[in-house]
Amino acid sequence: MVYSTETQEPLYKKVYNELLHKIVNKEYEVGDILPSEPELQKNYGVSRITIRRAMEMLQTNGYVKKHSGIGTIVVNTKHSLQLKKISSFSEDNLNGNPFPNWYCFEIVDAPFQC
Repeated sequence: MVYSTETQEPLYKKVYNELLHKIVNKEYEVGDILPSEPELQKNYGVSRITIRRAMEMLQTNGYVKKHSGIGTIVVNTKHSLQLKKISSFSEDNLNGNPFPNWYCFEIVDAPFQC
């Protein structure tokens, strides 16, 4: 495995982090096609397998999607939840069930008191 001399992290992670930074900072927006593997190889000065591993990480983490014959496209990266109302656990239970219950479970291999 080839490591970056500055940070001792694998080069594919360095490329991944740089591409992710560009996606998060909207240099590459949703729907944009990322540069081809040969272009990225040239830009980052790394091997094709390094680029592929970085792209696989981006795809696994939901930032891009590969399309055969088209390229790698940035997808919707919105991973936050839209909260309409903040409520406590008790409120949630009372709203869904007027008689909330609790249960006591025993772990067989450990001493337990309820």
